Amino acid sequence: MAGYRFLTFVITAVLISAVAPVRADSISLSEPLQMPVGEDQGKAPVDAEKLFAVSPSLSMGQQDRPMVEAFNSTSSGAPLANISTIVAGEGHTCALLTNGIVRCWGRNNFGQPGITTPDGYSRAPIIVSLPLSATAISAGRQHTCALLTNGTIRCWGSSERGQLGNGTWGIGSFSSAPVAVSLPLSVTAISAGGEHTCALLSDGTIRCWGDNTYGQVGNGTLTPVISVPVTVNLPSGATATAIAAGGSHTCALLNDGTARCWGRNSYGQIGNGDTGFAITTPVTVSLPLSTANALSAGREHTCAILNNGTARCWGRNDKGQIGNGTIDYFGQLTPVTVSLPSGATVAAISAGGDHTCAVLNGGTARCWGDGFRGQLGNGTVGWGNYSSSPITVSLSSGATVVAVSAGGQHTCAVLNDGTARCWGDNYYGQLGNGLGGYSSTPVSVIGLSNLTAIAAGYLHTCAMLSDGTVRCWGDNEYGELGNGSSGRFSGSPGFSASSTPVAVIGLSNTVAIAAGERHTCAVLSNGTARCWGWNSDGQIGNGTAGPYSVVTTPVTVSTLSNATTVAAGWRHTCAALNDGTVRCWGNNRSGQLGDGTTMDRYTPVAVSGLSAVTAIAAGGEQTCALLNDGTVRCWGNN
Repeated sequence: MAGYRFLTFVITAVLISAVAPVRADSISLSEPLQMPVGEDQGKAPVDAEKLFAVSPSLSMGQQDRPMVEAFNSTSSGAPLANISTIVAGEGHTCALLTNGIVRCWGRNNFGQPGITTPDGYSRAPIIVSLPLSATAISAGRQHTCALLTNGTIRCWGSSERGQLGNGTWGIGSFSSAPVAVSLPLSVTAISAGGEHTCALLSDGTIRCWGDNTYGQVGNGTLTPVISVPVTVNLPSGATATAIAAGGSHTCALLNDGTARCWGRNSYGQIGNGDTGFAITTPVTVSLPLSTANALSAGREHTCAILNNGTARCWGRNDKGQIGNGTIDYFGQLTPVTVSLPSGATVAAISAGGDHTCAVLNGGTARCWGDGFRGQLGNGTVGWGNYSSSPITVSLSSGATVVAVSAGGQHTCAVLNDGTARCWGDNYYGQLGNGLGGYSSTPVSVIGLSNLTAIAAGYLHTCAMLSDGTVRCWGDNEYGELGNGSSGRFSGSPGFSASSTPVAVIGLSNTVAIAAGERHTCAVLSNGTARCWGWNSDGQIGNGTAGPYSVVTTPVTVSTLSNATTVAAGWRHTCAALNDGTVRCWGNNRSGQLGDGTTMDRYTPVAVSGLSAVTAIAAGGEQTCALLNDGTVRCWGNN
């Protein structure tokens, strides 16, 4: 169930590891580290090869990870306290304390913890001997670097590929004591990759050193090892504002808001829409969505409508959910055009678990992707029932669709007469027709009329009526129906799933709704928001959280006002405000809240560096915003 991370919203309730919006002022990739395997052996953690996203901490797979355990600072077991930053290498970890001291622990075969004699490992944090206090740290595969208060850098650990920057390299080369890196100006940011390191200087130029097998040093060569800093070949007149070093590639944000990447590109991690062995100088990341007017985020894919009425999708495509006529297991690295009939234009789009649906301007609906439980609406079901191209939903003659919402394995639509039709999985009654099982063709939702919006969650559905009230139906294990009860299975003490719509208690004057995995939220006409359902990670926004926290009736989201729309992801929620800014709350393990951290938030926090927002979409663990200039910014899981 947790695997279905998605959201749809009827552009209100309608996708990359990052912690702030793209083209903000920093970049990062913060997926969990893994041991290198295969062709990356000895190069970098495999997950660090994914495409960068954003974070003020400026790391590519190493920085700002949540601390999983309380490591001991002494043999007596006292916890290490006052930590401001923690970074993880392949087998070692370092922490920067609020007093500027750096402590490291873990594997010590190359002096990674800063111990004078490399031998085995250190189970307790060791103070690294630095001449001044540190302001930032970054950990590579088997080395670490620190930025000091005077703008200089010290690095320690393995130097087999020249990654310490002091001119030494070779098999078995290391330094357990920090060594100085010679640079012409003061440094403002550092980033340690697999076996290379980069520094951003005060004049906006970049210097890199270390392994250059794939051109990740960025000086236009494939010289295998560069053991002292060299200048990265940025475009004439361009300056960088942020850097991020991955396993074998590097990326930078420039002062014009564009992004450039270089180095290994075997999996498309450079982001220019291509793959290849090596890119030795920075190339522009493909960001073609300059004319988007609507967004929707699915479990691991995203879609947008452009101003010319075409639709573009990108991300996971193993079941054809991108809709361009192909199925592949590597995903689409840049947006591709959905294969719609000649002349057709898209009025609305919704990305679900592993399927997508769109409303065309003629009022017909088309769906593509996974159809295992009939969620494509064309009368077919079963394993392997995929469609990589849009197919027409089997609605009755004369029916006109005005809105659509794709859930985990079901889909619902609002018709122009104010009624609703749903299709797909119905095990928990999420189709609202009073039955169970599934339906591969649209069925009427019982007792509903005058609908203005609909939102499909993982196993439940909610509709907003013209009188401002809300009705919900389907699974109610965590109180997601908002009718004061919770529970799922017949015979259990709290059984309350409903196969027909029930009224959400105490809710009126609603102007927008969104359904997440197990929770639901609404924006009221006074600009406040109400949420209900599962509150495991603070996604309800009332300042509380817990694995067994269930809110069965709407509660007010704390400190939130002037909201205009809401988007609910897997276990996080975001709201756009009338001043063009965005607030998010709930689960933040992939940085989907956009506040520059990976800490869960139980009340709304501002998304960093974002303004002029006109629409938002929250996916499984990612979020996107549409700006008033037609561009798109995304952050979170990538």
